[in-house]
Amino acid sequence: MRPHGYAGAEPGNGYRDSLANVAVDGNKCLHKLNHIMDRNEMNFSSSDSDDEFAMIVIGILPKERVYRNRNDPLVEYDDADFVRRFRLSKDSFSEVLFLIRDQILHRTSRSYALPPHLQLLIALRFYATGAFQAVIGDHIHVHKSTVCRTVKCVSRAIASMRPNYIKMPNTTQDIITASTMFYNIRQFPRVLGAVDGTHIRIQCPNKDVGERYRNRKGFFSFNVQGVSDAKLEFLDIVAKRPGSVHDSTVFDNSLLRARFENNEFGDSVLLGDGGYQCKNYLLTPLLNPTSVGEKRYQKAQISTRNVVERTFGIWKRRFPALSLGIRTTPQTALIIITATAILHNILRRRNDIPPENEDDHTDITEIQSGELPAVQLRKSGNAVRLHFINSYFSDN
Repeated sequence: MRPHGYAGAEPGNGYRDSLANVAVDGNKCLHKLNHIMDRNEMNFSSSDSDDEFAMIVIGILPKERVYRNRNDPLVEYDDADFVRRFRLSKDSFSEVLFLIRDQILHRTSRSYALPPHLQLLIALRFYATGAFQAVIGDHIHVHKSTVCRTVKCVSRAIASMRPNYIKMPNTTQDIITASTMFYNIRQFPRVLGAVDGTHIRIQCPNKDVGERYRNRKGFFSFNVQGVSDAKLEFLDIVAKRPGSVHDSTVFDNSLLRARFENNEFGDSVLLGDGGYQCKNYLLTPLLNPTSVGEKRYQKAQISTRNVVERTFGIWKRRFPALSLGIRTTPQTALIIITATAILHNILRRRNDIPPENEDDHTDITEIQSGELPAVQLRKSGNAVRLHFINSYFSDN
């Protein structure tokens, strides 16, 4: 039985190379020793000491692995410190661990494999700090390579729960409930969600494609599309487009657009900012509202749409790595983005309030995509928007 609280230092390349050349069991070590002696590589005289012989024997044996004490933050930190470091309560931590434990449980006791709760803590610490893997490794005393593998493994396990935690309303009652909650914000009817894009900073990708990821502010990112409900939870997320891609392009190439155009959500609409084309199911602000009805529509549209910006802000405050930068490969970064969005929804449903950032480097300022020229606005979208103004916001 492996002792609790000890970690195995991960072997480096040199250690693995030595294991490839030197036997690890007694019989093979003896065979190696005899082979060396037969080749006259060791010429002992009667004056040779036993110590000299022992040192040569020891030299061909594999080194004993050193296991460092592991800190257990569940025991080490009180509730307040735990929330500050890992961005969720201990009760919420236990809930998330229950959901993914079977997926991340090591089926072997070799090398004192990390138990599931320490794996999840490592991933959460990465999401919370945006720190280099070596820094996090020092926190729980595991090797950098173990941290890299653990963050990816845990993130993948969380991301696999997406169908259960990030989904558009798919029943008539769900749609009615969602639109009612939006209506209560500023009396804007038939709203199913608010859509926007936000940039998640990443490290410089491969130089051959790097410029595709450079956004308008000059840093490398993914342009992540999110749809939020009135409860500030994600209904949909698209995390795969480089930072140079415009918000409207992300939407036009998304499955969500196809679902709306196939009339899957009836007469429900999305709200977006001026970076999107106005469509019959995606209503945007007016360029120059003049009438009373247009001004009422404008205020209601902006106030109701604001939920998605607030959702992004809470998400990034909970997991500062999303703003500070995800220092992994782009492929792993995408998994982490999805995983943290799922965690956001789980924690919102548990009323787990994110802590304030004491040393807040989190930049939740969104990069605006800019207004699209009026000629790009679809006539059908204009007609629906005019209908909304005349039916719900005008005195006539």
